[in-house]
Amino acid sequence: LGEPHVSYQNSTSRELRYAHRSNNAWILETIDSTSSGEKFYYDSAIALDQSGQPRLAYFKHGRLVYAERTAGAWQRTTVDTAGWFEFHISLALDQADHPHISYYNHNGGDLKYAHWDGNAWSTQTVDSASWLGEYNSLAIDSLGRPHISYLDYTNSRLKYTHFDGTTWIIEDLAVAHWFGGFTSLALDPSDRPRISFADGDQQASLALWDGVSWTYQDFASNIWYTSLALEPGGAVQIVYYSWGPRAVQHSRWDGSNWDTQKIAVISQVGHYNALHMDSSAAAH
Repeated sequence: LGEPHVSYQNSTSRELRYAHRSNNAWILETIDSTSSGEKFYYDSAIALDQSGQPRLAYFKHGRLVYAERTAGAWQRTTVDTAGWFEFHISLALDQADHPHISYYNHNGGDLKYAHWDGNAWSTQTVDSASWLGEYNSLAIDSLGRPHISYLDYTNSRLKYTHFDGTTWIIEDLAVAHWFGGFTSLALDPSDRPRISFADGDQQASLALWDGVSWTYQDFASNIWYTSLALEPGGAVQIVYYSWGPRAVQHSRWDGSNWDTQKIAVISQVGHYNALHMDSSAAAH
């Protein structure tokens, strides 16, 4: 595929939009709009299905909504109204192109999960042990099972959970910085999780599961907002905002060494970043 796809909110027109680039031009589409008194909240999530068609999940006036384009038209479904949803959402598709969504319930501070199985949507609360679920990131393994990283705000901890086919296994991993934590999760070719996050000292850290235990790699200082993607061979690439030099930075870990470079040095540019690896292993 190789071309970028973006979802975003236009606050002036009160529309949620989708943009993609084709033949060196951006094509814009309106997915949804709000009536008077309603609004879209900040976060939306986008994924491409196996035919390259976009799927989106977003929050509309406290509701979780899912949208996909069918026969050239956007079809929208309200998935969850049992809570109040404003921030922090992640979308992933399984091998059957069924959508999975992790999201944060602002009412009570819970981590929730929604899934379309081909016939119906189901929703559930995954973790409600404290005020948690922010900065969640979702990945689906080769068995179609969800894995989620997220922040426990109450205890300033990075947490990770996965569904083993019967129940959710929840792990408390490490100290995490409550602001700008932005956990980002990907699974390697053996379904082992890799998680980037900002630790308690605002160091950029990479959590690695080797099948037996977790290890941690610190690779940069004074950072917020991480986004992680894996190359086909499993090498890790991460982008993040470094508030020391006010720069967007990129680090790559090949399993032994880190290579870091600045992408742009522009004040206040680099917050809320997103990294994606295309089929040719080019980073966007």
